[in-house]
Amino acid sequence: MQKMFYSISEAAELIGEPISKIRYWSDKFPSRVQPHRTAKGNRQFTQDDIDALKQIKLLAGRGLSLEAVERELASGSNSAESVAKALDQLKSIRERLLEIREKL
Repeated sequence: MQKMFYSISEAAELIGEPISKIRYWSDKFPSRVQPHRTAKGNRQFTQDDIDALKQIKLLAGRGLSLEAVERELASGSNSAESVAKALDQLKSIRERLLEIREKL
Protein backbone atom coordinates (compact mmCIF):
# COMPACT_ATOMS: atom_id res chain seq x y z
CA MET A 1 0.00 0.00 0.00
CA GLN A 2 1.37 3.35 -0.98
CA LYS A 3 1.35 6.15 1.53
CA MET A 4 0.53 9.73 0.69
CA PHE A 5 3.65 11.03 2.44
CA TYR A 6 6.88 9.40 3.62
CA SER A 7 9.09 10.76 6.37
CA ILE A 8 12.74 11.37 5.58
CA SER A 9 13.73 8.21 7.46
CA GLU A 10 11.23 6.15 5.45
CA ALA A 11 12.48 7.73 2.22
CA ALA A 12 16.08 6.94 3.18
CA GLU A 13 15.15 3.32 3.90
CA LEU A 14 13.26 2.95 0.60
CA ILE A 15 16.17 4.37 -1.37
CA GLY A 16 18.93 2.73 0.59
CA GLU A 17 20.85 5.89 1.38
CA PRO A 18 21.53 7.75 4.65
CA ILE A 19 19.17 10.52 5.73
CA SER A 20 21.90 13.11 5.27
CA LYS A 21 22.22 12.25 1.59
CA ILE A 22 18.45 12.43 1.08
CA ARG A 23 18.44 15.85 2.72
CA TYR A 24 21.39 16.95 0.56
CA TRP A 25 19.79 15.75 -2.68
CA SER A 26 16.46 17.38 -1.84
CA ASP A 27 18.32 20.68 -1.37
CA LYS A 28 20.45 20.28 -4.53
CA PHE A 29 17.59 19.23 -6.83
CA PRO A 30 14.66 21.49 -5.83
CA SER A 31 13.13 21.22 -9.30
CA ARG A 32 12.94 17.41 -9.01
CA VAL A 33 12.45 16.75 -5.30
CA GLN A 34 9.91 18.99 -3.61
CA PRO A 35 9.11 17.60 -0.18
CA HIS A 36 6.26 19.13 1.74
CA ARG A 37 7.13 20.66 5.10
CA THR A 38 5.22 20.09 8.32
CA ALA A 39 4.60 22.90 10.79
CA LYS A 40 7.80 21.79 12.54
CA GLY A 41 9.74 21.94 9.27
CA ASN A 42 10.08 18.19 8.78
CA ARG A 43 10.26 16.99 5.20
CA GLN A 44 7.50 14.75 3.89
CA PHE A 45 8.12 13.07 0.55
CA THR A 46 5.54 11.98 -2.02
CA GLN A 47 5.92 8.93 -4.24
CA ASP A 48 7.06 11.23 -7.07
CA ASP A 49 9.81 12.57 -4.80
CA ILE A 50 10.87 9.01 -3.97
CA ASP A 51 11.00 8.13 -7.68
CA ALA A 52 13.09 11.23 -8.41
CA LEU A 53 15.49 10.36 -5.58
CA LYS A 54 15.87 6.84 -6.98
CA GLN A 55 16.77 8.29 -10.37
CA ILE A 56 19.29 10.62 -8.77
CA LYS A 57 20.81 7.70 -6.87
CA LEU A 58 21.06 5.67 -10.05
CA LEU A 59 22.76 8.45 -12.01
CA ALA A 60 25.05 9.46 -9.15
CA GLY A 61 25.96 5.80 -8.70
CA ARG A 62 27.26 5.77 -12.26
CA GLY A 63 29.88 8.30 -11.21
CA LEU A 64 28.21 11.38 -12.66
CA SER A 65 28.73 14.73 -10.98
CA LEU A 66 25.70 16.52 -9.58
CA GLU A 67 25.74 18.90 -12.54
CA ALA A 68 25.78 15.94 -14.95
CA VAL A 69 22.93 14.32 -13.04
CA GLU A 70 20.89 17.53 -13.36
CA ARG A 71 21.63 17.74 -17.10
CA GLU A 72 20.62 14.10 -17.58
CA LEU A 73 17.37 14.62 -15.69
CA ALA A 74 16.67 17.88 -17.55
CA SER A 75 17.23 16.25 -20.93
CA GLY A 76 13.97 14.40 -20.48
CA SER A 77 15.58 11.05 -21.04
CA ASN A 78 13.40 8.28 -19.66
CA SER A 79 16.30 5.85 -19.42
CA ALA A 80 17.02 6.66 -15.76
CA GLU A 81 13.34 6.38 -14.89
CA SER A 82 12.89 3.05 -16.67
CA VAL A 83 16.07 1.60 -15.13
CA ALA A 84 14.99 2.73 -11.66
CA LYS A 85 11.58 1.08 -12.13
CA ALA A 86 13.21 -2.10 -13.42
CA LEU A 87 15.50 -2.21 -10.38
CA ASP A 88 12.48 -1.84 -8.08
CA GLN A 89 10.74 -4.71 -9.83
CA LEU A 90 13.83 -6.89 -9.59
CA LYS A 91 14.17 -6.17 -5.88
CA SER A 92 10.53 -7.10 -5.38
CA ILE A 93 11.01 -10.36 -7.27
CA ARG A 94 14.12 -11.14 -5.24
CA GLU A 95 12.24 -10.59 -1.98
CA ARG A 96 9.46 -12.92 -3.10
CA LEU A 97 11.98 -15.57 -4.14
CA LEU A 98 13.72 -15.34 -0.77
CA GLU A 99 10.36 -15.78 0.98
CA ILE A 100 9.65 -18.86 -1.12
CA ARG A 101 13.11 -20.24 -0.38
CA GLU A 102 12.57 -19.83 3.37
CA LYS A 103 9.29 -21.75 3.15
CA LEU A 104 10.96 -24.73 1.45
